[in-house]
Amino acid sequence: MRNCIFIFLFILFALAVEAQTVRNVKATQEGQNIAISYELICAQPTEINLFLSEDNGQTWNAVKTAVSGDVGSRITQGSKVIYWDVLQSKEKLVGNAFVFKVKVKESIEEIKSVRIGYKIWMAENLNVDHYRNGDPIVERKDPGQWSSLNSGAWCYYNNNLGNGKIYGKLYNWYAVNDSRGICPQGWHIPSRDDWQNLERDLGGVEDAGVKLSSSTGFNAVFGGLRNNNGYFNGLDSYGYWWSRTEYANYYSKESYYRSLSIDRASLYEGIGLKSYGFSVRCIKD
Repeated sequence: MRNCIFIFLFILFALAVEAQTVRNVKATQEGQNIAISYELICAQPTEINLFLSEDNGQTWNAVKTAVSGDVGSRITQGSKVIYWDVLQSKEKLVGNAFVFKVKVKESIEEIKSVRIGYKIWMAENLNVDHYRNGDPIVERKDPGQWSSLNSGAWCYYNNNLGNGKIYGKLYNWYAVNDSRGICPQGWHIPSRDDWQNLERDLGGVEDAGVKLSSSTGFNAVFGGLRNNNGYFNGLDSYGYWWSRTEYANYYSKESYYRSLSIDRASLYEGIGLKSYGFSVRCIKD
């Protein structure tokens, strides 16, 4: 019967910490839940996992069932709480030497890259939905909502997750320029000068277009765009990538970008509205 929990927090409850970024850990019983509070100090979002030992720390098992709160990937710093609904995963929890442990590690993702000239570029389109500090970037599917934005947003081409796996996400310029940073730590959005240097390193506008889509390892894909009215166009025919450099005019509603087409080799430079949705390639600091 799942009508009680045999758990004696006052007898023995220890929580081992395996990283210097966790402190002030406390655990309390709240009905059939155990609430584990802690303070997380970290520069980047980290991964938090909960473990249980029922033999005073000799062996450990990950607690994955009926766990909620500040646990899992991309947990940002601050005061946090993990909740474990014990009776959803165990008939009872009995013992005189059980221990809980919070394990924290940085979320590190492999970044495919290529060196071109003196710079290192990402070798695939960006596909993140959080800023560098862990704050979410808003997904906007509705055309009307997309067209009226003056803050950061992303979408998949045709709002299709399958396209994201191949082409990455499309971002408006406000997401690209957000001070929280859209690129991973150690990377940044290329400027107009960065794109011009890339073009020069590859032998000019014509040669650069051919090499980026074939022989350099840049792996340019034609992910299309989302226009300022929120509609999609150009998949498998055109690729567009933002620059962080604004076009200097009175309204400041435009920014530089680069594009390739499947039937033209040139690495074209254009000026587009900040409400457009383009792909993103980051460049290493």
